[in-house]
Amino acid sequence: MKRLILVLGMVLVATAQAGPGLERAPVADGYLVYQERGDGEAIVMIHGALISDTFIPVMDEPALSDHRLIRYQRSGYADSVPLDIAPEAFLDRTVADAMALLDHLDVERAHLVGHSSGAVIAMELALQAPERVHSLVLLEPPMMAVPAADQLMERIKYAGSHFEAGDAEAAVDAFLSRLARPEWREMEDVVPGSVDQAIGDAATFFALEVPGLAEFEFDRERASRITQPALYVLGSESSGVAGADGYFEQGKALLMDKLPNAESVTLDGVDHTLQILHPERVARVIAEFVSLHPIQE
Repeated sequence: MKRLILVLGMVLVATAQAGPGLERAPVADGYLVYQERGDGEAIVMIHGALISDTFIPVMDEPALSDHRLIRYQRSGYADSVPLDIAPEAFLDRTVADAMALLDHLDVERAHLVGHSSGAVIAMELALQAPERVHSLVLLEPPMMAVPAADQLMERIKYAGSHFEAGDAEAAVDAFLSRLARPEWREMEDVVPGSVDQAIGDAATFFALEVPGLAEFEFDRERASRITQPALYVLGSESSGVAGADGYFEQGKALLMDKLPNAESVTLDGVDHTLQILHPERVARVIAEFVSLHPIQE
C-alpha cells in the first residue's frame, strides 16, 4: 500500500503544473517540462544545445496559430529531470523521452522542428519511430560527416577545456560566441534567464551531449530510411561560425544528397540563432512547409 501511494504521488507530481503555462510529462526517473498551445496538427519543437527555451518566441507567432504547438525542455536541461547516463546512451534516451512526451499528449503522429542538435535528435526519432514522425524541419543540424566538422570539433574542445578546468561560464561563452554569435547573451532579451540556465546546464552539453551526438550515424543506408518530407533551413549569416567556413552549407549539401525527400531554404541575414531572434520568419517557413505536407490528407 505504501508503495502504491508513493507511485500515485509521483504521477501526480509529474502531471502537475511546472510554472505559468508549463506542464510536466512523466519520463524515466522523473519528468519533462513542456508547453503546448493551440489546436490542429501537432508540431513538436526540439531545442538545441545549452539554451532550452529557444522556441518560446515562436509559440505566439500568428503563422502557426492553426497548429498545436509543443515545445519542451530536454532531459538534463532547465527544469526537466537531470541525466545520469553514459554518453553512448544519450541519443536513445532523448528519443525515448520524446516518445514518452508524445504518448503523454496522445499525439500519434507529428511534424518535428529541431534546432541544431535538436534537429539531429529529430532525425534519430524519425529513424527509430518513423510511424510517429510525419515531416521534419531541420534548423541547421550539426553534421559531423562534413570536412568543416574538424574545425568545429576543435572549437568545442577548446570550450570544453574551460569546462574541465571548472569554469562553466567561460566554456559556454567560448562555444556560443562562435556557434551562435559573439553577442549571444542578447538572447536573454527574448529568452529571459537563458544565460544562467545555459551555464548551469553546461555539464549536460559537454559531458553527455557532445560525445553522445558523435554516436549519430548518417550513412546512405540510414539516410534512405528517413523518407518523411524534410526541409533544411539555413541562415545566410551562419557561414564561418565556430571557425569552420561553410560548415552549415556543407551540412545542407550532405542532407540534400542523402535524404530521399529533402528540400532547403535559405533565410537572408539570419545566423544560427534562427527561431530565437527571427521567430516570425522561421514560423512562416515552418507553416508553409507543413501546410504542403498535411498529416490529414
